[in-house]
Amino acid sequence: MKPHRGVLYGLLAGMLWGLDGVLLGRADSNGALRAALIAACIHDGLAALWLFAVNAKNKKIKMYRNCLFSRQFLTVFLCALFGGAAGMTCNIIAINMAGASSACAVTSAYPVAGAVLGALFLHEKLTASSAAGIVLVAAGAAAIGFSENAAATALPTGLSFAAAAMLCWALEGVISKSAMVTTDSDILIGSRELLSCLIYLAALLILPPSEGFAKDGLPFIIAASAAGAFSYFCWYRSMDISGVTVGMALNATYALWAVLLDIPVNGVSFSPQIFAGAVIILSGTLLTIYSDRKKEKQDEQQK
Repeated sequence: MKPHRGVLYGLLAGMLWGLDGVLLGRADSNGALRAALIAACIHDGLAALWLFAVNAKNKKIKMYRNCLFSRQFLTVFLCALFGGAAGMTCNIIAINMAGASSACAVTSAYPVAGAVLGALFLHEKLTASSAAGIVLVAAGAAAIGFSENAAATALPTGLSFAAAAMLCWALEGVISKSAMVTTDSDILIGSRELLSCLIYLAALLILPPSEGFAKDGLPFIIAASAAGAFSYFCWYRSMDISGVTVGMALNATYALWAVLLDIPVNGVSFSPQIFAGAVIILSGTLLTIYSDRKKEKQDEQQK
């Protein structure tokens, strides 16, 4: 598959995940754990159905068995545990407590942790330029996020949950990359979403009953599940084609997309700080892509 497709998949994943965050912000969970679990369960359960339909159309249904009933099960389970059950729950709580833009700003820094983990466990070389590009992406996302809801009383707690989601998603990126060596990326993400939903259901059966999310938020969760499903699909494809570092850096632009989509959806005003953050994110993304492509050409010349 052509390398530039990995870049396109990564950018599309970022845009769709930004939309996902904005829509989830409309499905208020009041910061409650059980309410967030219910919202996340519906979100990932519907995402699993969306992905199943896509894989069925591509005649890949039989590959689910090879993924779920093999040695890859543990890897898929860990992706579902960290990226889904833990990461998505923390993300929804963070969005509802700190706002979509602020939460996305913090979680978008996961490429920094993911790149380090990729270098440590997957032996991927991290050049100085690539590292600088990832830092710029994270810095630009922070500039965008902290320009909104800075005075919110729930901001510190919300950002703590966002930081937890960031670490969970970084772990998922590294774990999933190792599984893609032997497993189709489309089947991997479809299986991940299915197991994630089952983990949520198990957790909800264990936790005592409490207040859930408002029912009028269900349409937004359904819409978010579609955006999230195809964002996952594109994100896994991007990492499979372009590597963990580039895939994560491109997907991290969802912080920019979240703020931009907040303008038409929620009527958020544009500000110079948001514009500056957008420029920083774009610069960091281009630097990371250029560095990775330059390294690939050098490796090819040495062979």
